[in-house]
Amino acid sequence: MVKPNPRTHREQSLHVRCTVAERDLWKAKAHALRVPLSSYLRDMLNDAPMAKRRAPPPVDARLLQQIAAAGNNLNQIARSVNLTAKLMMPLDAISLQAELLIIERTLGELLAEHQR
Repeated sequence: MVKPNPRTHREQSLHVRCTVAERDLWKAKAHALRVPLSSYLRDMLNDAPMAKRRAPPPVDARLLQQIAAAGNNLNQIARSVNLTAKLMMPLDAISLQAELLIIERTLGELLAEHQR
């Protein structure tokens, strides 16, 4: 059977009665393939081949922590700019630009370091 385009908007739902054991088994099989239960069941009903999703590549925890910190700084800057605009206060564009440059350089260094 032809598998529908995964981007197809699905507006219909199908409710199936099952036992707890059946549901747990189906969930375990879907989990083993790293796919959502709905995708697993849809593929089963459509006689479509079950494609296992590739595991995401391992990521250095320190890298994630540093990117999160840079994102936090960016969020704080955005809040400050929005508050300044809301209160109609003058904006220190030079300080803002300097902070953004620091974040840009930090992210650039992280990218270069982890591409080696």
